[in-house]
Amino acid sequence: MPRGSQAKNPVVDGKKKCNLCGIVKDVSDFSIKSGKRYIVGHCKRCAVDRSLACHRRKQNQYRAKQKEYQQSLKRAAFMAYGGCWCNCCGEAGFQFLTLDHVNNDGAAHKQAAEISSGSTMYRWLKKHGYPSGFQVLCYNCNCGREANGGVCPHEVQKAQRLSSDGVHASAWKRPATQSEWVI
Repeated sequence: MPRGSQAKNPVVDGKKKCNLCGIVKDVSDFSIKSGKRYIVGHCKRCAVDRSLACHRRKQNQYRAKQKEYQQSLKRAAFMAYGGCWCNCCGEAGFQFLTLDHVNNDGAAHKQAAEISSGSTMYRWLKKHGYPSGFQVLCYNCNCGREANGGVCPHEVQKAQRLSSDGVHASAWKRPATQSEWVI
């Protein structure tokens, strides 16, 4: 004896009414439940629509979890390279920070390691145990280093300020912790 949708919606002359859209369609438009020998109650088109609707509902949750994971990778990398502040100017806004290749060989490294984005870089660093050769910089200092041949404009300003005060630039030492920064 038919059960469930088969009892409510039997197959008549090779046709069946979909439980979701209510349209009478050919039996070939319905899936057969594997191993159970009965035709499901909704047509293949409604099954796809239902699946897409579920995917859309969960998409925002997935994106939020993915962003949270990427931020945790970024934070872990920053902590491995000295903390969540710029190694040059002391900027502590997390959204302004990035990693910098100390030897200015970032393009070659990314190409060799097939790294295409920041998230890929942070995963690579974690996988390889956070190797040396990286530092945390803000985007301004990072771009400044690139534009000035590997020297941040802040470093030039600090050296000029120290030399005008009568202190030799080589005597200046970078503070070890964020609390020691004087800006």
